[in-house]
Amino acid sequence: PLPGPPSPPPNPPWDRDHRSPTPRPHSWPPDIDLDTLAQASILPKLWESMEFVSLIRNASFLDLITKLTPDIIERMRNAPQGLMDLNNPGLCHSISCYLSNKHASQITYDSIIRSTLSNFLQAEVVEDCLSFKATESFIRKYMEIEYILHDMCQDS
Repeated sequence: PLPGPPSPPPNPPWDRDHRSPTPRPHSWPPDIDLDTLAQASILPKLWESMEFVSLIRNASFLDLITKLTPDIIERMRNAPQGLMDLNNPGLCHSISCYLSNKHASQITYDSIIRSTLSNFLQAEVVEDCLSFKATESFIRKYMEIEYILHDMCQDS
């Protein structure tokens, strides 16, 4: 004789009051020693990722090398919570040019904006295109980006 159909999988017990499966106990993630895991990493990409995790874990606003001012620390701890208003086409064009030229010079950016201003003079919001410094300042304000300069040669 042929065997019958397999029996259905067991159902979890039901909570009679709420007509839903009884919640199972929450399992916590395993306790992992990140330092040991980083040392055990032999693949280059994995080692690089663990190095990055370690750097973030040990990062501090009070690092003496970065020399962050109290004002910068305060702004980083209380970053803007709202969305940027990007309804202005001139501002959007400025940000797009800035990001498109991130590996080019400031002169390249300024040339593009000058070209835009002279060739699209009749455009409604062309006067809203920003200079390199103004665009950089706008992005930095909303992204809370600060430059950190490291002087590698203290005696020079």
